Amino acid sequence: MTMHSATVTLKNAMNEATLDFTGQTFTSSILNLGYEAWYSGTWNGTHWENQGYWSGCMRLFGDGNLHVNQPRLTVSASSGGYATPSGTHRYTYGHNAVVVATAYDHYDFYEWKLDGNHYSYNYITSIVVNDNHNLQAFFNYDPPPPPEHDLTVLCYDQYNNPGYVSLYIDTQYVGLTMDTYSVTEGQRVLEVPSQVGNHYFYAWYYDGNYHYNNPTTVSVYSDKTVTACYLYYP
Repeated sequence: MTMHSATVTLKNAMNEATLDFTGQTFTSSILNLGYEAWYSGTWNGTHWENQGYWSGCMRLFGDGNLHVNQPRLTVSASSGGYATPSGTHRYTYGHNAVVVATAYDHYDFYEWKLDGNHYSYNYITSIVVNDNHNLQAFFNYDPPPPPEHDLTVLCYDQYNNPGYVSLYIDTQYVGLTMDTYSVTEGQRVLEVPSQVGNHYFYAWYYDGNYHYNNPTTVSVYSDKTVTACYLYYP
């Protein structure tokens, strides 16, 4: 036989989600027990009217069983974030529960699903608990951008004279040689003109070797320097 203090209202006790009153027996020592209950109201075709809580005082003059409608709301989250509050909670019928979804780094909140169906695209949402429900937050993975590195592109002829010629990286004109550019990590394609006046392209030099193709493909996984080599013919 379960004993409950008469100083705690039924609604507050249920909303604490620590006591399950369903089917519990109250002894005659509890003569007055305050309570509140939710009235769902009347649907007038466009909205509900007269919704709200009503309260009263229960007087028990003998042993009896108290049955209450105390639906459960289970809140969870998929990988990529967490929900607050989480877990299973009991609420007074009609309680408006507010839930918040928080994404981890490199994830974005996507949606709430209620009992497997779409419910809301707002990361903060609320639900009127009038039945047992499962509410789950879902997140999408947002991968971080690939790192970038400094690519220094030099240009000289056989007499060690610097050259400022047009430079293309991945087919896009980016500027002139003898400068440093920030590029995305990975395979980058470099190209310079085959002839500039009396200067003729000879080779690319990087990674300790000459590479005679123009354009050339360079592996950039750290800061790197490459040189476009030209031959001058007067």
